[in-house]
Amino acid sequence: NEFGDRNGRNARTNDSIASSHILALNYDHWHYSVVARYWHNGGQWNDDASLNFGNGDFSVRSTGWGGYLVVGYNF
Repeated sequence: NEFGDRNGRNARTNDSIASSHILALNYDHWHYSVVARYWHNGGQWNDDASLNFGNGDFSVRSTGWGGYLVVGYNF
């Protein structure tokens, strides 16, 4: 790939995406949000690539879903 895997390990990819889906409710003082995120080859790492940053080999899990809730108050 063009991203720069010159060591022959093929851990990097040019095929990467992140997508966020947000439902937000805003009132005079309170606001609420629910966020769902999907990522495919996040950080441009191939899913299930074997990496080692000095503490031993590990397998990358770079494709998946995540989410969070937000609750806030405006004064």
